[in-house]
Amino acid sequence: MVNLTPSNLYYTLTEGQTLRNISCYADCYPKCTYNCRKTSASTLVSDTDVVSFGSIRRGDAGIYECTAKIPDYPTLLTV
Repeated sequence: MVNLTPSNLYYTLTEGQTLRNISCYADCYPKCTYNCRKTSASTLVSDTDVVSFGSIRRGDAGIYECTAKIPDYPTLLTV
């Protein structure tokens, strides 16, 4: 299971507002690797367990997906 901190799944913000960091966590052994993408363009926004937006721009709107992968294991955990 992949968990998010803060645990919100949806955010409604106005352009210029600041969104604090979102952390993705999965309990893996060995340690997971992470990728977070904007799904509409498959744009990689983070290759760590933290997504940082800072001041929100109109182009930031969309759906994002964070994936945790256990090295050498074929199954991905996605939220």
